[in-house]
Amino acid sequence: MLKIIHWLLNIFFKIPEKLRYLLVGGFNTVTGYCIFILLYILLENIFHYNLILFIQYLLIINISYINMKFFVFRTKGNYRKEYIKTFSTYIFTYFLNALFLFILQHIFNIYISQLISLLIITIIIYLMHKHINFKQV
Repeated sequence: MLKIIHWLLNIFFKIPEKLRYLLVGGFNTVTGYCIFILLYILLENIFHYNLILFIQYLLIINISYINMKFFVFRTKGNYRKEYIKTFSTYIFTYFLNALFLFILQHIFNIYISQLISLLIITIIIYLMHKHINFKQV
């Protein structure tokens, strides 16, 4: 089983970085969206959607950091520095996402609004990861 995983990882790491980002970022985005939807369904009568969005961000920051560091940008060391930058990126994009949700929820329902927001945010996060968080020195 370990040989199969090693073989699959070798194939995966031969994929160009931007395509790896699309795959891993897609996984992170779908995971984050599912977390948001689940939390919204469970907590919409208790908390405002911005608090639910914030909780979702706190959860997805860690998932995304690990996936981007090890599967996309493949940087060595700098764990604390990269984590702080990643955390800052997600706090910044949280506010953007909250703004997009505020605007879009007047046009669409919360589910569609969050989906549109995530598509825009994903591009911004990629640029920040690539050029700031995991920049090779």
